[in-house]
Amino acid sequence: MKNIRYTSQYKKDLKRFLNHPKKLKALQEVIDKLRNEEVSPCYN
Repeated sequence: MKNIRYTSQYKKDLKRFLNHPKKLKALQEVIDKLRNEEVSPCYN
């Protein structure tokens, strides 16, 4: 499992996505996949 560093850009994006639950859920799924070192479905 990788450590994720949250940058200031991520914090800005997160603040924007708080009013959009679908986008927030998608962002969380991507972060979880990156943390677990899973391969992105785009590159399979």
